[in-house]
Amino acid sequence: MAPGGGSDQDKGIALWFIFGKPEEGITEKHVEGILREVVDYADQKNVPVTLYPHSSCYYYSAEQALPMVKCINHPNLMLAVHLCHEIRAGNGNRIGEVVQNTKEYISFVTIAGTDKEVDLTSPRSKDHSTIKPLNKGEYDLGVFLRALKDIEYKGPVGFINFIIDKQTSPDVYLPESIQEWELLKAKYLNYN
Repeated sequence: MAPGGGSDQDKGIALWFIFGKPEEGITEKHVEGILREVVDYADQKNVPVTLYPHSSCYYYSAEQALPMVKCINHPNLMLAVHLCHEIRAGNGNRIGEVVQNTKEYISFVTIAGTDKEVDLTSPRSKDHSTIKPLNKGEYDLGVFLRALKDIEYKGPVGFINFIIDKQTSPDVYLPESIQEWELLKAKYLNYN
């Protein structure tokens, strides 16, 4: 029983699972064992699991994580595609192919304004070049959104932005990003 006497099942929760930085001695078999255990347990609780590829981590892109998702081959295990991490993996110019290759397994997508090239000068510059308000950055977000439309993706699209310019308050950048999202949806996804 969950705190308060209710069941811990069927709460509409989805678990995003990320493996940290690669470490010596951690093998694919080790990772597979952990992920299988998590997926099986979560399945008993009706909690879907999404493998979260993240730059600088064991799985750094959707395509790189895809073989593990296919290996485990469980209906409760899916994959997230994060534009910022795909850009960092060098997949910006082939994002349509990435989406096409992973389409059967995508359960979540995130988007952010981003530059075409990652500034690798420092961790901060890497973040600043790939995680921006939706109306900022040089990368054409339409390329990503058209790829999602091509596969008829209807799942959630999250907006990632944790880097807020000191001169820009959430009262400014958030409404601007929401307005940009509405324009992007209308132009590329035709969502109602």
